[in-house]
Parts: sequence; structure tokens; C-alpha cells
Amino acid sequence: MHLSNQFIIGEDGTCGANYEHAPAEGPPIVALIDHVVEYTRKPETMQPPMVPLPMPKKLHFSITPEIKKDIEEAKQSMNILAQDLDMKVIVFRHFGKNVPKT
Repeated sequence: MHLSNQFIIGEDGTCGANYEHAPAEGPPIVALIDHVVEYTRKPETMQPPMVPLPMPKKLHFSITPEIKKDIEEAKQSMNILAQDLDMKVIVFRHFGKNVPKT
């Protein structure tokens, strides 16, 4: 089963989600997004670690010519898909979810 779930974060901090629910129902995703929204509304509660964290280490990848070719092909495919995408975002604020439910 293939589920399409994308979290979109803008440079200005604006965020949103895109979810194709044809393969599965939407309530679990809605619950996840509700959880994320509530979490982001909480004041910062992180405490510094009690022990110093180790310094980050640079990751080294062994990229063979075949892997590099696959990456380039994937990049080209994604560019083609991105160029074929038209999107318009509309925020509808005239009424909430309860009006259609009635």
C-alpha cells in the first residue's frame, strides 16, 4: 500500500500538510496533525541535557557510480513531476466544519 503524506514547511514558518486518502481513511492522519498542532502551541519545555552531548560527526557515504546514476535519474524524475504540478492554496474562513455537518 502506498500512502502519500507530505508535511510542507515554508521558509517563513508557515506549514501545512498534503494527504491522499484514497488508499486509507483520513482520521488517523487528522489525529496526527491535531497532535502536531497542539504540540506546537505549547511553550518551550525542553531542558538542556544533564551531560554534554558528543560532538556531531560527519557522515561519509560510499557512493558508487551506479548509485550516483540512480540519484541523478531520481532527481530528473522529481524535477519533471515538480514542473508538472499546479497548486493554488485557498483559505476558506466563512464558516467552520459544523455548518456542513448540519
